[in-house]
Amino acid sequence: MMFLNGKDILEKMKQDDLVLSMSLRVGMGNPSIEVASKLGFDYVYFDFEHGVLEIETLAQLIREARLAGLAVLCRVSGLDVAFVNRVLDAGVNGIIFPHIKTRQDAIKAVELTKYRTPETSVGKRGFEPDYGIPKRDNESWGEYFRRVNEETLVGLMIEDKEAVSNIEKSQLEALILST
Repeated sequence: MMFLNGKDILEKMKQDDLVLSMSLRVGMGNPSIEVASKLGFDYVYFDFEHGVLEIETLAQLIREARLAGLAVLCRVSGLDVAFVNRVLDAGVNGIIFPHIKTRQDAIKAVELTKYRTPETSVGKRGFEPDYGIPKRDNESWGEYFRRVNEETLVGLMIEDKEAVSNIEKSQLEALILST
C-alpha cells in the first residue's frame, strides 16, 4: 500500500502496522525513490540537519516521490521559521524537528507546521498559495487549511536528557527517540 500524506502514515502507526521509511541522501535521486516505492516503503526521508541537500533539490525529489506514490518527510535543522516555511512550501508531508527539549519547543514546532483555523489556535504557518500541497478543485481555502493540517505530520526528536524528563503526550503525533 502506498501513501501520499502524513495522515496515512499516522493511521498506519495507530493500527500498529509497520511503517517503512528510506532515508535518502543527495545524489541518490530518482532511482532510489523508485526502489523505495517498488520495495513497498511508505515514505522517503530527507535530512537537512546533516548533509548538503538544498531546497531546490528537495522540491524536485518531492515531485519524483509523489509520482512514485510515496510521502516525503524532512528533518529540519531546528525551529527556524523561514527555513521551515521553505521546506513546507516545497511540499513535504511532514517535518521532523530535532533536539526538542521543552514543552515550549514542542508547541513552537507545531505552530510552525500548522495553519491557524477556527478549529485550532496553535497554527502560525506561513501561507504562499503557489507552493506546497496543491489545493483541490472546489475546495475552499478553509477546507484546504484543515486538510493540510490533518495531512501534515509533526515529529519531535527527543535526543537530550533534558527532553526525556519533559515528555508529555499532548498533541504529539510522532515521537522519535535518538542518541
